[in-house]
Amino acid sequence: MQLENLSTTIASTVFEDNNGALLLATNQRITNRTRYLHVRWHHFWSHISQDDGKDGKTVVHKVDTKQQLADFFTKGLPRETFEKNRLGVCGW
Repeated sequence: MQLENLSTTIASTVFEDNNGALLLATNQRITNRTRYLHVRWHHFWSHISQDDGKDGKTVVHKVDTKQQLADFFTKGLPRETFEKNRLGVCGW
């Protein structure tokens, strides 16, 4: 079996509702407030697609907070919102 032809890159899509995180992920700009992330971000940016995933890399899309299904993993939500997100992700 020839292993040199296998690809180790997996294309994926990230849906982000936080404007600050979206800006940092898509704009490769270091400011005085983000300079401590310099080394980490260069590695991250090397895996972010600049042309909508045509290069086989990760694509970051803006999503409305109401459509962000992963919210119940990261913050406390009202019961109705929590149950809606849980149903969308887990199916129960």
